[in-house]
Amino acid sequence: MEEKIQAAEQQAEVKKKSAKEKVPTIIGIVLCAILIPMLIINVIMIINSFAKKDEVPGFFGFKPMIVLTESMHPTIKGGDLIVCKKVEADEIKEGDIISFFDPMSTKGTVVTHRVKKIIHEDGKIYFKTRGDNNAGDDYKPVPEENLVGRYCFRIPWIGRVLMFMQTTAGLITCIGVPLALLIGFEIFRRRKYEKGNQEDLDQMRAELEALRAEKERQEAAEAVAAEQVSTEDQLQTDEPIQTDEIPTTPPEDKDEG
Repeated sequence: MEEKIQAAEQQAEVKKKSAKEKVPTIIGIVLCAILIPMLIINVIMIINSFAKKDEVPGFFGFKPMIVLTESMHPTIKGGDLIVCKKVEADEIKEGDIISFFDPMSTKGTVVTHRVKKIIHEDGKIYFKTRGDNNAGDDYKPVPEENLVGRYCFRIPWIGRVLMFMQTTAGLITCIGVPLALLIGFEIFRRRKYEKGNQEDLDQMRAELEALRAEKERQEAAEAVAAEQVSTEDQLQTDEPIQTDEIPTTPPEDKDEG
């Protein structure tokens, strides 16, 4: 019964240790799942920005951009991160939200506004646009070659985080700190794993020592028992043999003279 209880306790301890070891592993997997895709996407976007300097960098046709103004409030707010998909000009319809290079700017400024009207002129397509929060249409129609993409979705406030990441403090906070945490976590996990292995090894050694001591006690007990049996046999051998016969005396000679 005691052996069964001990076996159950050992199994429970093994499960408990296994659960504790899984938690750091899961944390490491989550961190890798977040950081590695971000790193890959950033690298691809940086390469694209150098390869195609006249285009907004993107990832498989999707182009993330940070909104700086409130011209599209409340649909899109300043500080949001929006994602546009590159499409052909003839796929755009009235009411769509598009991102485009501002035809009034010489610095390559990108604007995201809603299409109010589509103009076909001289075999080309132009878009009349307006911000949802603006009183009037944009001053100049947007030619089709200025089209960046059609708006897909937004992620609130992430744009502010990304703008912060572009600063030195942001790079240290958002990249250096997670990287340091990941490295530190890996070191901690390895040391804990090695410590756990050492504890298991020490436990196995203690169990082996206990088994060895138990075996020696059994052998000593068997030797004592064997010696006692041998002594009893010897004593039985040395005892005199007793019989039930009564010794007889020779008859006395009678003097008949």
